[in-house]
Parts: sequence; structure tokens; C-alpha cells
Amino acid sequence: MVSAMSAQGFYGPAEPSTPDTAPTSFCRWCEEVLRPAVLA
Repeated sequence: MVSAMSAQGFYGPAEPSTPDTAPTSFCRWCEEVLRPAVLA
């Protein structure tokens, strides 16, 4: 399983997103994705 995860890039050199580097803030995601989904 570890070799498969490694081959698929789960253990790549990239660091995980932080609130400072994430492409979308949590608040913005809630407004653009979550709210419309809840109201639908």
C-alpha cells in the first residue's frame, strides 16, 4: 500500500496547503460551494 501511495504522489515533495497558501479560504469555499449546495 505504501508503494502504491508513493507512486500516486501522496508522499511527494510538495507540502500540504496551509491557510496562508491554500487557493481558497474556508469562508469563501462555504459561500461559493457549501451554501448553494445546502440551499439546493
